[in-house]
Amino acid sequence: MPSLHFDYRNADGVESTRRITEWIEQGHYVVGFDDLAKQVPTSRTDRISRYHDGCEELLKHPKEDPPPCISRSAPKDSRPQILFTRFAAELRAELEQQGEVAGLRVMKTVSLSFVPLHGPQRWAGQRRQGGRSRRVCAGFRLTATFSGDW
Repeated sequence: MPSLHFDYRNADGVESTRRITEWIEQGHYVVGFDDLAKQVPTSRTDRISRYHDGCEELLKHPKEDPPPCISRSAPKDSRPQILFTRFAAELRAELEQQGEVAGLRVMKTVSLSFVPLHGPQRWAGQRRQGGRSRRVCAGFRLTATFSGDW
């Protein structure tokens, strides 16, 4: 698989160069092993300032818009989506209510338009820790910990 080589600006405005191998593209993110930093970062495509060597052609969406931010005043269809699965009915109803109050569009099933708010690295880490969390722009957080595999 060809590598992706690009300049990246993180949320704090710090710029770096990344060379990603064994990568996957998922929604607003690219994740893979960074040969230069010797780690596996999640890179938001809207924060990539420059691609090197024409590698943007390897991506389906090299310049994705930023992930959506929550706005309670936004029309319901344009709000970020959230989906709660494998929760007990009572807990799921409570989480869905909290999501609605926070300005999220609560989905009952996965749809073609569903886009995770977190990159695949954070999802994988949380799965390993046995919990789920959705952190969104204003610091709103929904968390549930449970036993069992999901």
